Amino acid sequence: MQVQYTWYVLLLLVAAGIAVSLALYTWRRPTIAGTTAATCLLLALATWCVAYAFQLGSPDLPAKIFWNKMRYVGIAVIPAAWLVVAMRFTSTGKWLTGQQIAWLAIEPTITVLLAWTNPWHGLMWRGYALDSRGPLTVLV
Repeated sequence: MQVQYTWYVLLLLVAAGIAVSLALYTWRRPTIAGTTAATCLLLALATWCVAYAFQLGSPDLPAKIFWNKMRYVGIAVIPAAWLVVAMRFTSTGKWLTGQQIAWLAIEPTITVLLAWTNPWHGLMWRGYALDSRGPLTVLV
């Protein structure tokens, strides 16, 4: 498989590296409110960046489809993780229980499952095509 190297791919990988570095930094400070949720948020962001970089760097349709589905692992987690970070950081998170966080995880789980099972139901995407009019071949 040939890979398309561009500045877009490089910048996404740099962003993922920064997100992982910040995740490690926050993970080592467990006394600060919201660090676990912030670590989860940053790792989801890194997953999104890496998967999108690989999607942009992949030249063929099956690889782009695979990495597009991998992006949703990060994309789906970010809103729920961001809400938990905000609530923990503003001290309103004291009302957040493990059960409530588990309820918040339902929507991201369903979204990821829908993305990976899309060939059977078509609820996420109706079809795929490659567009190479710009500097990259992108999935549309």
